[in-house]
Amino acid sequence: MLYLTTTGITNFLGFLGNNVSDIASIASDVVADEPVAGTEDLPTGTEIQAEADQAVDEATRVVNENYDRVQNGAWGTLIALVLALGAAALGGLTGFNSRRDLVQGTGRQDAGIASA
Repeated sequence: MLYLTTTGITNFLGFLGNNVSDIASIASDVVADEPVAGTEDLPTGTEIQAEADQAVDEATRVVNENYDRVQNGAWGTLIALVLALGAAALGGLTGFNSRRDLVQGTGRQDAGIASA
């Protein structure tokens, strides 16, 4: 159970790190596209607003995609935990020994056991 928990946490943190990497990549692309002052004509306020709106739309799309990935991962984790719990319960049920089975399985007779 500890292994499953640590694996799930590790996968989740790796997923978040990957998303941060994607966001940093998008930010570096935006920075690379910015003109250097003095070498080109400076963009107008309308152009800057259009670029900002495009960047917001792109970020919103990325966030929505990542939300869907996290949601699917959470459902997968829940299903895995429920299956593991079911397997443990089934194993406990089939491997259960009552006291009577244990006493008879040792070869002792009931008369040979002191009653409490």
